[in-house]
Amino acid sequence: MTTARQYSFHSPGTEHRQDLAESRADIERAVQALRVGLAGVGARRGRIWALGVIDPVGSLTGAFERHARSSKQALVELAEIAPELDHVMIRLEEEHAEIILALEECLCRLRREPSAPETEWVNDMRTDLIHTLRALADHQEREECFVHDTVEFETGGGD
Repeated sequence: MTTARQYSFHSPGTEHRQDLAESRADIERAVQALRVGLAGVGARRGRIWALGVIDPVGSLTGAFERHARSSKQALVELAEIAPELDHVMIRLEEEHAEIILALEECLCRLRREPSAPETEWVNDMRTDLIHTLRALADHQEREECFVHDTVEFETGGGD
């Protein structure tokens, strides 16, 4: 399991940035639980498989929603440090909404009866959840780069 890098900040408002790091840890725990569920019993026993992933998807959705709320102020503060990176902050905020929507849609589908034969339904759900996990990983990488680039700018390494 990869852990989020920790950055130390010396400027005002660091509590928001610490919240960002803590929310990443919550997300990592939820992602790990979902990965275990994705590998669980499936195919011919779709409803049983769904029971194994519904709680991890719900936990991940909640963790990512908290992350999106808590990171908003940190992202704004970071964009103020390096205004030329403002477009990155905007994209990160858009990704928050996109990932939350994708997770909520998966959660709704998991709560309903399969709309296709169970094997096909499980495969489709796995594909959608794996795609969402990839989007989440890409988002986290972009967010980490944004934090790193801003810290470098703040400390003079970005000139």
